[in-house]
Amino acid sequence: MNEPTPNHLEHLAARVTALEEMLTHFERTQSELDEVLRHTQNRIDALEKRLDRLSHDVEKVAAQSAEERSLEDERPPHY
Repeated sequence: MNEPTPNHLEHLAARVTALEEMLTHFERTQSELDEVLRHTQNRIDALEKRLDRLSHDVEKVAAQSAEERSLEDERPPHY
């Protein structure tokens, strides 16, 4: 059986170190991407809620006929 040479062991140690550095970099990147994804999903959720409220308000206004609205409900143009 061939015994590993010191040079061969140093080369393997350097490769393992390089792999560990890459893994650390990938873990950090994944963590950053997870945070961005969480933030983005929170924004999407908030926007969907806002859109639902606005859609509901538009439907409510559209359901009211012109006869049902009184002048008291209308704002003057200067508001």
